[in-house]
Amino acid sequence: MPAKSTAQTLLDKADKKANSSAGWFSSASTKFEDAGDLYQQAANSFKIGKLYKEAGDAFSREAECREKCKETNDAANAWWNAAKAYKKTHPDREACLACSSTLPLISLTVAVQALTQTITHLCQSGRFRQAADREKEIGQIYLQEFHDLGKACDSFVRAGDWYAQEDAAAQVSFAKTFYELYSFVNTEQLMLATKMRLICWPNWISSHKQLLVMNKWLITR
Repeated sequence: MPAKSTAQTLLDKADKKANSSAGWFSSASTKFEDAGDLYQQAANSFKIGKLYKEAGDAFSREAECREKCKETNDAANAWWNAAKAYKKTHPDREACLACSSTLPLISLTVAVQALTQTITHLCQSGRFRQAADREKEIGQIYLQEFHDLGKACDSFVRAGDWYAQEDAAAQVSFAKTFYELYSFVNTEQLMLATKMRLICWPNWISSHKQLLVMNKWLITR
């Protein structure tokens, strides 16, 4: 029987700790703190071995432990680490598509779910700029990988609203994402979407300079 890897050994320890009773001299919170630390170590060990799905699963379990301990910031970080690990399975997408495998898209779906959990905790902590970054990341996945323009639009709008709450300069960088999004549609669709965006989100373009840049870009499409 082959020996277990370091990552698997750590994962087994984490599972045992998470499922154990608290005992007389320790609290449930301490149990989940310890289990969370072990899951994190296991996840990092899986990453070293380039086993990214396993790493993502371990980070997800860590996040659940952090949530049980009410550690909002640590939970957000763990979910984000899980999302990044799941996305790492994506480079094999073409090979999987060639053999009709849906693994890459499944991994990206789970990555989106992990990012959504990340955003929930970031918003609870008032970290809207970071929440906007993660929401923009979701939008890029929907746009570039799933080619779902509707869901991509929804994510970019939410990200833009959170950017606007933080500072005006963030809106300028968000404009670049807007350009990336609508480079996938024709000029007529772009004009309509821009009109809708200005109605639904008037603060997104807050200066004449930005509006002129937008108009110039539309004309040259």
